[in-house]
Amino acid sequence: MNEEQRILNEYLEEIAHLEQTLGEKHPDVADAYADLADMYRDMGDIDQSLAYQHKAIAIQEEVLGKNNNKLAASYNHIALTYQTAGQLPKALEYAMKDIAISEQVLAPDELELTFSYRAASSIYRAMGQLPKALEYALKNLGVTQRALDIDDPSLATSYGNVSSLYATIGQWSEALVHEQKALAIRQQALNKDHPDLATSYNNIAQIYKAMVQLPEALAYQQKAIAIYEKILGKNHRDLAVVYNNIALIYQEMGDYPKALKYQQRIVAITEQTLGKNHPDSIDPYADIAFMYYKTKKITQAKDYIARAIAIMQRHFPDEHHDLAAMLQLQERINKM
Repeated sequence: MNEEQRILNEYLEEIAHLEQTLGEKHPDVADAYADLADMYRDMGDIDQSLAYQHKAIAIQEEVLGKNNNKLAASYNHIALTYQTAGQLPKALEYAMKDIAISEQVLAPDELELTFSYRAASSIYRAMGQLPKALEYALKNLGVTQRALDIDDPSLATSYGNVSSLYATIGQWSEALVHEQKALAIRQQALNKDHPDLATSYNNIAQIYKAMVQLPEALAYQQKAIAIYEKILGKNHRDLAVVYNNIALIYQEMGDYPKALKYQQRIVAITEQTLGKNHPDSIDPYADIAFMYYKTKKITQAKDYIARAIAIMQRHFPDEHHDLAAMLQLQERINKM
């Protein structure tokens, strides 16, 4: 028996004792069930976690009444567990129960409300209902604006969540306004090399890129990269993502030599961290092959597209659509 199972068994014994001494419908028994649900969740047993959360809620509904703040918190908790389990309609059902209580018992500026609104927004987003996700993200932002100081990093996070949703639905101007507000707070509250600051720079760069304001996109992407390189080092796997972002900006600007420089860095990082035959090497090899093709370096282009195809042929069926596209690119390169 491992340590985790031993602790679980001991807690089950404690719960049995509570049930005997207090009765099965005592609020303390409900709390114990909720704690046990957390233990099962941490062990990866979502079904058992849900079962004990339901037992806790049944007691709370009977003993505490329908408009109790503690019951609302339990609804929030089980909503997030259902979301983790991929049962989104059930998650939404309990998130709405939480909100119905929380809006009644909490003041409009109580931060506890943000847990309710964030859960609803996250669930709606997972369901693809983006206008509803945005509605609750804006409600969450409203609470944080009323409850927090104007330079609180948590307020920046709320602005960033709203910006992300506006970006997802293609409302780029609103996305930019809200991400700039997040950035302003982070510039004031955080040190100049904080990763959250880099996140804002990166997000703004991507918004400007979508708006085809490429010089602005480039400037912010360079700021993000400067921070990431400082805190991660130049060979960290996560840098490949931001290097790819700036390579795509240079590519859209028609500056293929600079795009190629960053693609070379991506390939170097990928080979160093994953090896030359990993499936995640396919895209970097294909991207750099295309850059070599655009810069008329055909020998190198042929080499890297061949590497990408060789890996794909080991990992994907012959009829895979990405393999067909890769073979078409190889044909274009070979004709040069």
